[in-house]
Amino acid sequence: MTQIAKSPYFHTDEMGSVVHARGCRERGETVIGTLCLEMVGYYVDARDSQRIPPTIPRWLRWAFPSRGNFLAAVGNPRSWKLCWKFRRGFRKGTRFPLFSIVLPERIREIHLSDNSAFWLCGFPALMLTDTSFLRNPHYHQPTDTADTLDYERMAEVTTGVAAAVRSLAGH
Repeated sequence: MTQIAKSPYFHTDEMGSVVHARGCRERGETVIGTLCLEMVGYYVDARDSQRIPPTIPRWLRWAFPSRGNFLAAVGNPRSWKLCWKFRRGFRKGTRFPLFSIVLPERIREIHLSDNSAFWLCGFPALMLTDTSFLRNPHYHQPTDTADTLDYERMAEVTTGVAAAVRSLAGH
């Protein structure tokens, strides 16, 4: 089993994203959406290189890609509009493969990044990810070095995210 490194504040009230999201809520700020880029540099085209989170129900597994060559945009049900708008904007900027999905919050793996803090405060948020430990054998290992990253694909992801942000901003 892959170990997930945790900071001393991971999933506590003192985690930076929790403090920030809670502050936004307390100040009554309008947050149209948070885009959390979480692990976006590891891609592999081999068949069966992409694992599916174990908490995904069996009946839904057919819908998931089997190759780890895509960016995932993952939202909770409250974030479905953000997910849809992000997808449309991303597609305007690149042909890079994007797997966008809205999952129920009981799926444990969708809570492993800062997007979760915004969901807890009632804001829409997406986790944008290469799916980290579900495809990357180097995740949190000594072999997790810069030479394992795919910079050309990361550039395409950047182009797509920039297009999505422009679209979300109404430009």
